[in-house]
Amino acid sequence: MFATGFSMSVAAITDSASHQTEEFLARMAADYRVFILGGVVNTGSKDGLRS
Repeated sequence: MFATGFSMSVAAITDSASHQTEEFLARMAADYRVFILGGVVNTGSKDGLRS
């Protein structure tokens, strides 16, 4: 929820297909040589959502 805030509308908070949030977190982790954990909402799989 750090990137989206709270919402009951999953479709409204789904990360873009370019996975900008994941790429940002990966860059920050590499730059600072740390592990970063964050949750994002992506679409995929047969039911449309994955975690």
